[in-house]
Amino acid sequence: MGVTPIPFQVGETEKRYQGKLTLTPLPNQTLSGSFLTIDDQQANNSFGAILDLDSLVTRTLPQRIITANYNGVLSSNFFVEGLYSQRKFTFENSGSQFTDIIRGTLMRDRGFTVGGASTRYNSPTFCGVCDAEHRDNQDFLVKGTYFVSTGILGSHNIVLGYDHFAGSRLANNYQSGSNYRLFTTNAIFCPGPNCPAGAAADIYPVVTPSTFVYYTPIFTLSQGTDALTHSVFLNDQWRLNDRLSINLGVRYDKNHAANSLGVVTANDSAISPRVATAFDVTGNGALRVGASYAHYVGAIQDSILDSSSSGGQPGALYWYVTGADAPVINSPTPATGAALTTRAQALQQVFDWFFAQGCPDLETCKLKLGGPPSIPGLTSKITTTLKSPYAREYTFGVNGAIGSGAYRLDFVRRDFHDFYNTVLNTTTGQASFAGSSFDVGIIGNTNGLERNYTALQAQLGWRFFNNRLNLNANWTWSHTLGNFDGETAGSGPVTAGTETYPEYKDPAWNNPRGDLITDQRHRVRVFGAYDLPFVPQRIGVMSLGVVQAYDTGVPYGAVGTVRSRDVVTNPGYANPPGSVTYYFTARDAFRTDAIKRTDLSLSISTKIGGFAELFLVPQVTNVFNNRGVIAVDTTVFTARSTGGGQNAFATFNPFTTTPVQRPHNDTTVKNANWDFGPNFGNATSVNAYQQPRTFSLTVGLRF
Repeated sequence: MGVTPIPFQVGETEKRYQGKLTLTPLPNQTLSGSFLTIDDQQANNSFGAILDLDSLVTRTLPQRIITANYNGVLSSNFFVEGLYSQRKFTFENSGSQFTDIIRGTLMRDRGFTVGGASTRYNSPTFCGVCDAEHRDNQDFLVKGTYFVSTGILGSHNIVLGYDHFAGSRLANNYQSGSNYRLFTTNAIFCPGPNCPAGAAADIYPVVTPSTFVYYTPIFTLSQGTDALTHSVFLNDQWRLNDRLSINLGVRYDKNHAANSLGVVTANDSAISPRVATAFDVTGNGALRVGASYAHYVGAIQDSILDSSSSGGQPGALYWYVTGADAPVINSPTPATGAALTTRAQALQQVFDWFFAQGCPDLETCKLKLGGPPSIPGLTSKITTTLKSPYAREYTFGVNGAIGSGAYRLDFVRRDFHDFYNTVLNTTTGQASFAGSSFDVGIIGNTNGLERNYTALQAQLGWRFFNNRLNLNANWTWSHTLGNFDGETAGSGPVTAGTETYPEYKDPAWNNPRGDLITDQRHRVRVFGAYDLPFVPQRIGVMSLGVVQAYDTGVPYGAVGTVRSRDVVTNPGYANPPGSVTYYFTARDAFRTDAIKRTDLSLSISTKIGGFAELFLVPQVTNVFNNRGVIAVDTTVFTARSTGGGQNAFATFNPFTTTPVQRPHNDTTVKNANWDFGPNFGNATSVNAYQQPRTFSLTVGLRF
């Protein structure tokens, strides 16, 4: 079920077809190839917080993966390996199945929010009958390994290789079936407290002058992005003696990426050094110490390299439904016996009026835009080549053995650099579109933000009863700290906006330092496997497995919006921001639930004819059906939010005034500046809980 109490079942049917062939045409020469076909159908898929069954769609996610591998022993100390892989991944029917104004228009209710976002109804998000989205890649790798032993300088295991990785994405990102969304100020839910007697069960939109038509056209179709990385790497695993070893490595990456119009947006390179050393203190493996330093460079992300292109990217323009002849539809508190206008009727009335104004064509539209538009390729640009974000990593560790057990303890520190960033100020210029001027943002990289990761990792393992029983435990304590997360769950990597309209922000309340959303302080796993002794060897092997997991929650804060432009003199922007982000609490003031889970499995395998193995693995995940919340509502009401405005919050000067929180949900208080939304900290939907108790069965045949 979604936000409204309408039950529905979510189902997924995944069929996998896999094959593998291995040949040995010559001694010490091995060729292998495999293919994997995945047909994945997801019934009643949805996006965001939904209010009705019309927001559901059945989509398919087919994948095709092929690999080929060569291993050759050319001499007693020289080995060669080659690898080729190709993956094709497609989104089909992922969105509305209609493109007309009535059934293809997504409606969003700003009066009923979940997690600070307006809820959705009437039509699925995106367009499922427009174009399928393709995300493909291929990789070719070849490397040689040379082993040499010397009398004075010890032994060397030297690896030299080349990696060629190419990725592409072809997507025309239609935001709805009709290219329109209608943002309403409220809605009447029937049956419900504001619903007149006799009204059919449905959602009835409330259209007022605060309602707006949101138009998301794609001006130019995508040609597909291309991202290519050439990499050369060299590594020497140097063993000086029985106690001391050193690992020396370097990697060179060369990026070349073009956006969906074929324009090159990244053409940079990076050198990544790596060095590690390990020393056996006792000489028998009971105590070893080690340390390392490394650079890790990420690939250029499609969503960033394509962010300044108009190819396949939706624009965003909106107009309020206001004026002497604008329709006003459904009172939020209708009179007894009043007839309600259905959503289909409301959409028809709104768009009849909208098109009569000559809209959405800006040359003929009589309505004034509701705010700054987003025009792909016009309001954002990439003027210099993008760099790959990278991390510096430092590690120190000890490990060894105690009796039949082993242990490992590592300290890890990572500092991140070259974040994606957008700069928009009085020097970045303006652009014109349909007779209007708009501010331009420049996308690039910055080191003016902070993100670092510190961790302590512990591992323990024991073997008992002639290795029939294996027990292991892993514990990771970590802390992710800074002022930029760098990615979101829905979009992946994102650009920072701290340098857009800087005169209207103060980092102290717009972008404070604290625990970031990936900060999961404790992550514990205790797991064991026991080979059952009463199963005769001629029958096979039966092993019982158990995993106990514990993860602490992740942080979130009370974040709303304020209208700082009321107290800032415009230094010359065409479209100063209507609102900016404001942290009313610390970034990490709250945390989601800690997640506890117990999993059980039984692995059964038996040999068939000496050339194949049949295996069967029944598994139960989350045996005790724990229901920890992993996604919470973070709605905050202010004078700038829909719910806040209805409750008459007072505006304030964010640069000089400390905002006052209203006693929670006390709408009689009119001089407060903010409050939590009514569901703040609660689950956003049924999908906001950890995975419920799940039964699965895996059956396979190995040759």
